[in-house]
Parts: sequence; C-alpha cells; structure tokens
Amino acid sequence: MSEVDELVRRAMDLSPPKRDLIAEAMRNVEEQEQARFQVRDIVAPKPGVTLRSGCFAYDKAIVLNPEGPFALVSLEGDMLWTCTIKPEDVTKVGEATPDQIAKVKHRWPR
Repeated sequence: MSEVDELVRRAMDLSPPKRDLIAEAMRNVEEQEQARFQVRDIVAPKPGVTLRSGCFAYDKAIVLNPEGPFALVSLEGDMLWTCTIKPEDVTKVGEATPDQIAKVKHRWPR
C-alpha cells in the first residue's frame, strides 16, 4: 500500500466532505510526482490511454525527453511519440537497462 493510499484510508474516519477533499488532494500530489520523469525511465500508459502506431499497441516505452516536447520511444526502437502522449498519460514502471538503451540508441537526440 502506497503512502497516499494509507493517508486516504486514514482520512476515511473524517466527515465525507473533508474526506473527499483530502483524498482528491493526495491523488493530485501523487500524479504530479509521477509526472516528473527522467531520461531512460520506462513508462506504461494509464488506463484509457494507449501507446499506438497504426494497428499495433505498445505496453511500455522509454522516456527520451522528460520536458518540452515530451518524447517517448518504444522498447523495440521502432516507434517515437513526440506530441500525442503527455506526461500525465503515463506512469513510471521502471528504468531502462543498458541493453534496452543500446537497442533504441538510434532514436536518441544527438
């Protein structure tokens, strides 16, 4: 259970209006923290978001540029997203290994 989930659980003892405000504020904080990515982070799309290219969907991608413009590359290195995916659309699930970086190196900014 994450720290945010624990705080939300403890807030359940409060009155409903206060409880809802606290829960929403904590979720917003968690989303803002997750949106701060580093180059080489591996991210996955949040529910309702897809990393697509034509008829193929990707389950993960590597962050190439965490700031403007936000850019992702597929783990296979065959797809680059530079304007269709926003930081708030994905969540960090890991960090790319040197082997994964070598595979997508041709997509890296020079």
